[in-house]
Amino acid sequence: MVTKERQISVPALIKPAVPLVPSIRRLLANRPYRWYLLMNIPLTLCALLPSNLMAYYVKAVLQQENAVATTTIVSGIFLFAALLSITPIVWFANRYGRSRVLCCIMFQYGIACTCVCFLPAEFMLSFPAFFYFLMFCIGVGTVAAFVLVDPMLNDIVDYDELISGERNEAMFTVVETNLQQLVEIVGGVLPLLAMQALGYQANGGCACGCGVDCMKEVGMPYARWHCPNDIGYSCMGTMTSKLIFGDLTRAAPCTRQNDAVQLVIRVFIGGVPAIFAFLMIIPAWKINITATHHRAILKEIQLRAEDPDRICIDPLTGLQVILPTNSPQDLFKEHYSTWERRMATRAQDVLGKLKQIIGGQLFISFLVGVAILVGCSVSNDVNVATFGSFAMAIVFLIVPWNIVRLRLLVRSKPSDVPKFLAEDDTPASVASAQEGLGIGRPAFEQPTQ
Repeated sequence: MVTKERQISVPALIKPAVPLVPSIRRLLANRPYRWYLLMNIPLTLCALLPSNLMAYYVKAVLQQENAVATTTIVSGIFLFAALLSITPIVWFANRYGRSRVLCCIMFQYGIACTCVCFLPAEFMLSFPAFFYFLMFCIGVGTVAAFVLVDPMLNDIVDYDELISGERNEAMFTVVETNLQQLVEIVGGVLPLLAMQALGYQANGGCACGCGVDCMKEVGMPYARWHCPNDIGYSCMGTMTSKLIFGDLTRAAPCTRQNDAVQLVIRVFIGGVPAIFAFLMIIPAWKINITATHHRAILKEIQLRAEDPDRICIDPLTGLQVILPTNSPQDLFKEHYSTWERRMATRAQDVLGKLKQIIGGQLFISFLVGVAILVGCSVSNDVNVATFGSFAMAIVFLIVPWNIVRLRLLVRSKPSDVPKFLAEDDTPASVASAQEGLGIGRPAFEQPTQ
C-alpha cells in the first residue's frame, strides 16, 4: 500500500486568509478538538513525569547506590516496550478504533503508576521482575501517547476542514505547541521545586559517592562515599568493592533523602500520572472519530470540492454543515466573545464600549506583568522567580491577543460595527464559532440537490 498526501484543492489556495483571532476561536469551537486538548494535557504529563523523575526514584526511594545502572536498564525497558508494542497498538487501533485502544492502554498505565506510587521500596527490591514489568507497562503507555494521539489529531483536522471550509494545519500546530510547552514547563519544574522546598539535598549531602569519584572530589582513593557522618572505606573505592568498617550491608548515605522528599517523588512519578491517566480516558472516549466517520468526512469534503454549492452533512451529528460566511461583519463579531459583545450593546456608543472592555483587559495584563517583574526583582527566592517566569509566559500570550483585537477597534468606524452585534441565533460564522461549528438543520430537512 502506497501512502501519499491528499492534494489541496485550488479554491482553498486562493481564498483570503481568515484573521488570527477568528481562526483560533473557530479551532476552539471544534468540539472534538476541545476534547483533544483536554486529553492531551494530562497525556503530556503522563509521558513526561515518569521519565523525568525515574533517576530520583531509583536513587532516593529504592536507594540504589549505582542508580545510573538501574536507570539505564529502565530506559532500555522503555525502549524495548516501544519497539515491541508499536505494531500491536497499530493493529488494535485499526480494528477497534484509536480512542478505545488508547483508553485501554492508559487504564493499565494508571494501574502500573498506582503500584509505583504505593508499593514500598522493600517490595520492589524483593521482586525486581515485578518492578521491571511495571516499567514495561509504563513504557507501553508512553509510546501510545505518540503512536495514537497524532493520528487522532489528523482526523480532527479533516473534520475541521469539513465544518469550517478551511484547511488549518498550521493553526492547529500553533495552538497545540504553545499549550504543550506550558504544560511541559509545569510538569518539568513543579516536582523539582516541591523537592527543593521539602529539603532535597544533592547526592544526599555527601561530597562524593554514588557515582561521584572520591579521589577527584576529596582526594580519597579508598572511599566509596564521603558524607558528613559516614565515610565508606573500601580497598578499591569503587561501588562494587566491599566496605571495611561499620555495617558492611548499610545503604550508601548519598542515596538518602528525608521522608517528605521521598513522598513527593512517589506522588509525582506514580500518583499524579495515575490520576491523569484515568482522567484522560473521558475526553479520549468522547473524541471517537472512527474509521467509518473519517471516510465519510473525506467523502463530504470531496463532494463539496466538486460542487461548491453542496450542503454537506456532518457524519458525527447527522446535521447540516453551516459554513462561516467570512463577511466583514461576521469576522468583526468573531474577534470578541459573547459576553463582551453583549456588554457593549448595552451602551449607546457600542464601539467606544468595546474599546473600554478590551483596553481594560490589556491594561490589567500590563499591570499583572509589571507586578510579576517587580515581585521577581524584589524576591531572592528561586521558586518565586520560576513561578513568575511561568506567569509571564501566560501574560505574553494574553497581551498580543488583546492588542490585535484593540487595533481592529481603533481602525474601525461606528458604521463598521454589525447591527446585531450581540445576537447568536444567526447562521453566521460567529454563531458557529461560539455555539459549535457543524450545527445546523437536521439532515432530513436538507433541500433537494
